[in-house]
Amino acid sequence: AANSANVGEGRAQGLEFLVGTDLGAGFGVGAPFTVGATFTDAEFESASASEGYLAGATAGKSFPFIPEFQVNVRTGLEFDKFSSYLNYHYQDEVFVNGDNSATLDSYGILDWSAFYAINDGATVFTKVTNLTDEVYAHSVLPDGYRVGAPRIWSVGMSFDF
Repeated sequence: AANSANVGEGRAQGLEFLVGTDLGAGFGVGAPFTVGATFTDAEFESASASEGYLAGATAGKSFPFIPEFQVNVRTGLEFDKFSSYLNYHYQDEVFVNGDNSATLDSYGILDWSAFYAINDGATVFTKVTNLTDEVYAHSVLPDGYRVGAPRIWSVGMSFDF
């Protein structure tokens, strides 16, 4: 691309885990519970950017827009035809520039979804993204702060052929 450039070398390493269980086992109802977490260490080993959002990046500075910590927790209830889930995603604050002088705050988003199986091939669903209507900044690119999605309701049907 016309604006692409190699600004140096970097290192990225991390640890990710996912654990899950069914808390409803033996009670006649599904109650899935999962937790996933990601720890990331990503930094420049050398850099030479003099303009743009990577300007000021030097060895030891963190990569912009890569959180050090993220976690996702999901739980729900599952019956024969009906299921409902809550999902919470948390993201640590992130740097938004190469010299690490500006950040976006951490945020957590709670989503809810429900499904009803009409028959083997058709399911009605509803979802609410950002259930608590959390106000948060998601990015600053391009050209300034970008807010995250507001509360969004959706209703639909899925069909299996």
